[in-house]
Amino acid sequence: LLAIWDDNDYGMNDGDRTFALKEKSTEVFYSFFAQKNRALGFERGPGISSVWAAFGVNFVLLDNRTFRSPDGLDINDQTHFGPDQESWLSALLEKSADPLIAVSGDQFFGGYHKFESYEGNHPKSFALSVAQWKKVLREPLVFVSGDRHLSEIIKVPKEVLGFPTYELT
Repeated sequence: LLAIWDDNDYGMNDGDRTFALKEKSTEVFYSFFAQKNRALGFERGPGISSVWAAFGVNFVLLDNRTFRSPDGLDINDQTHFGPDQESWLSALLEKSADPLIAVSGDQFFGGYHKFESYEGNHPKSFALSVAQWKKVLREPLVFVSGDRHLSEIIKVPKEVLGFPTYELT
């Protein structure tokens, strides 16, 4: 069982790095999803992120709360996943010889609506990440996300990453 959280799992609606109980939330998360008997190919990343290489695919679960800057602020260190996790993801993308499925508790693309998404809440960081992904990607990347309380398939145009792909919510 692999798991990642979103805001209410984290313990605060639309929570971010300023949440006073984030360390306690991490303890609670690992009490439910300890992953003590890790599968072959499983590695932990920054925060509660992880990657599992299996079936010729890398499943990358991203922590969208622990390092996230508060929404709606135009600050220099605006981030959705935090610098360490963003660097970790870029390194995975660069070295991967297999397709990747990136999983987040909220949407990556979704700047067109008022709900949480990487693109909508942290547009500067999103633009920098997409440019970095496009530079280092050697294999296809598909996005899987949640928190919208609906299902959606977003077609990501070829010009965004250099190949057509999708986000499944």
